[in-house]
Amino acid sequence: MALLAICKTSITDMQVEIKEVNSRLDNMEPDIKDLKTGQVETSSRLDTIQSDVTEIKSDVKINRNTLDTVIKHTSSLVKDTSDIKNDLNNIEIVTSKNSNDIAKLKSVK
Repeated sequence: MALLAICKTSITDMQVEIKEVNSRLDNMEPDIKDLKTGQVETSSRLDTIQSDVTEIKSDVKINRNTLDTVIKHTSSLVKDTSDIKNDLNNIEIVTSKNSNDIAKLKSVK
């Protein structure tokens, strides 16, 4: 009889422990659902960020190409400006020579 009482007590103790485990599992289920929802939201945000990064990379390439074009045009303008300065210097020299020639011609009269 004592063995039967021990078995009943053990079974009762096991049932109590099983109820506690079930209660813990029941308490964990909402947390697991929240984690899954959070994971889906995080995945969606990551997809959006990846899309934005791809768009930014494309914009950077376009800007880089535009900058290269601007640099080429600027270089050309610098050369043209230098050429104009040289031409103006030559005009000043020729004008000065012409002025001297005119002065010589006036003095001959």
